[in-house]
Parts: sequence; structure tokens; C-alpha cells
Amino acid sequence: MANRRIVLGMMEAPLPFGHTTGRWLSVLLRGLVKRGFDVTAFAAFASESERAGCRSMFPEPAYDLRLFPRPRRPGLRAKLDTLRRPMSYTLSAEMIAAFEREARAADIVHLESTWSGWLGENCDRARTLLCIHNLYAIDLDPGEGGVRGRLEAEWLVRAERAMLRRYPNLTALTPELAAAARRIAPRSRVDIAPLALDPSLYPVSHDRESVVLLVGSMRWRPTYAAAVRLIERLWPALRREVPHARLLIAGWGAAEMLRQYRGVEGLDLRSDVPSVQDLFARSGVLLYAPGAGSGMKIKVLEAFAQGLPVVTSAPGVEGIPARDGVHAEIAETDEELIRRTAALLRDPANAVGMARAARALIEGPCGPEAALDRVERLHDEAVAGQRRAA
Repeated sequence: MANRRIVLGMMEAPLPFGHTTGRWLSVLLRGLVKRGFDVTAFAAFASESERAGCRSMFPEPAYDLRLFPRPRRPGLRAKLDTLRRPMSYTLSAEMIAAFEREARAADIVHLESTWSGWLGENCDRARTLLCIHNLYAIDLDPGEGGVRGRLEAEWLVRAERAMLRRYPNLTALTPELAAAARRIAPRSRVDIAPLALDPSLYPVSHDRESVVLLVGSMRWRPTYAAAVRLIERLWPALRREVPHARLLIAGWGAAEMLRQYRGVEGLDLRSDVPSVQDLFARSGVLLYAPGAGSGMKIKVLEAFAQGLPVVTSAPGVEGIPARDGVHAEIAETDEELIRRTAALLRDPANAVGMARAARALIEGPCGPEAALDRVERLHDEAVAGQRRAA
């Protein structure tokens, strides 16, 4: 049904190298339009450069992308809005009103990420699909941050639970997320729809240095915990195994959140990174072993795309059908993570073979066409469900 009318709501700009979720949003918007659907998309942007980037990548009239600046809500009003609608700070009243007007004539209202649910409050929820990228119920640790941290975590988890229960049609990126969503919203239908990257944007490099890389936002608890584990428990032994290796930890908040480790030998902390892709191109291995953390890990998918060998734990490949020893080294204990990382650094030929297998994975079973096929099927099922109900 190529003339289907879809209204797409996004909290972030659909740029492949902007916000993390923008990598998938750009694939989704481009793919739906390419398949012939009538798509009107709404996105919030944080800067003039984001707006210009969207206009360049999604020009009119080929794309109907409506862009709205993030609102400025100083003082008491901002606090009240946040209390009433957690995580809605990117959405202006103008954006919500315009979205609701367009959604009235839509066959499908597609909302990407849990908190985009604020866009669909007054929409026909039988025609609305809310897509879950992660869950605070899994990612937050109520024991961190003292009393204030516990209260904030409880407040966000309650709001998240209420949001999921508002929508009868949910999708989740992974089976683990879907199972958690079903426990939270047992009356809702929950399907699985993984995201994907555009592999053509990631040139493969095999000219690598002996650099152990971890990249990601240190303000997200699972990544911060993985970084602390790497520095305190894995890196000392890796340094002994491969004396010439270096450790690079990069991403939002890295220098500030990990400042107590600045004197660690061989460690480089970088918060301001112009191009993460340059780091993927030069490093020898991505060592990212979270103990927990919900959803698909974009950093792992990007490493696969760019030919960077990956050592990770089971949560690191959640939702990705990666096979241990084929597409990545997947281990849980410190000893195994150290051994496998050192082996990849010492054996470049084996590392290249694994990287090629991982690249093939995200070009095929985990590629854009497979992900878009799944989204299209879910849209078909939602429309068929409406007809049965009518």
C-alpha cells in the first residue's frame, strides 16, 4: 500500500552523525519515502547546524520534514513542565499542535522513542505505534545519587510506565525490551522491530593502531559502569599483556565523569570528539562490556560497520544476532575479556576476519532493508487491525 499516509514523530534531528538515535531516524525517514509512502515527519532540532543539515539531507519537495527548534523555557515554567511531562523539553507547543493536526488524517502515526509519546497524547491511539529504544526501569540504579537520585529515578520510572500504558501498540528494539514492556503494559500489543544503520556511510579501515577504545556518553549509567570496569579491572592486566597498547575513552562527559583516573598510565580521556568515526577507523579494538543496559548499542553497530573488532558482553550485543568468535568476542568474566582483547591486538589477521564477518552482518540480516521490511509489516498489521475493529 504505497500511498499510505504516515506521520512520523521524532525527538531528535534525523542526522546520521548527530545525536545517537539520529543514525536510525535518517535511515527510517529516507527508507519510508523511498518505498513510496506519503510521509510527513516532525523533528526537534537543537542548533542551526542541525536544521541546515536536515534541510540538506532531506530537501523539499522530495521530503516533507517539519523542523521545530527546541523551546526555551527558563525558570519556574521549565521546572513545572518537566515535573508534569518528563523528558518533553525538546518539544515545543507549536510542534505538538502541528503534529496533532497532521495526525488526524494519517493511516499510521509512528512515534520513535518512548518520550515521543508526548506528541501523540491527543491522537487516535489505535492508529499510533510507539517505539521503545530503551527503558529507565532497566537502566537506572535507584541506589545511586543518594536520596535525590532515588527520587528522580522513581519519578522517571513511574512516568515511563504511565507512558507505555497509554499506547495499545508498542514496538521494542530487542526481545529483552519487549519482555520488559509486556510486564509494564500487559494490555498493550508489543512487537519487536530492531533499528539499523546505513553501512554506506561507514568506510571500512584495516590500518589500525594498538588502541583499546571505549566510546559513549559517560552520563548514561551502563556506559559509565563499563568504563570504570575497564579502567580499574581490565586495563592493568591488558597493559601487562600488550605493553605498547593505549586506552582511549571518549564521549560526552568522559573527562569530567572519569577525572579521578587522569593519572592512569596509557589512558587518554576525551570529551570533545569532532568525529567518532575517526576513532573507529584508527583503533585496534572496541572493548565495551556493560553489566546491564537496555536496547541495541549503537556504538557496537558502528564498530561492526567500520571494520573495528569488538569485545563485549551479552548486553553489548542485545538485539544483534552476533555469534561469539565469528562476529565479535562475547564474554562476561574479566579474565576472558582480557584474554580475548589481547589476542585480537596480537593477531591482526584474525581481527580482520572477524571485522569482515561483522560488516556482512549489518549489511544483510541487520541492515536497513531488513529493518524497514519489519517496520512496513508492523504498519500493515496495524492498518489491518483498524479495519477489523471497524
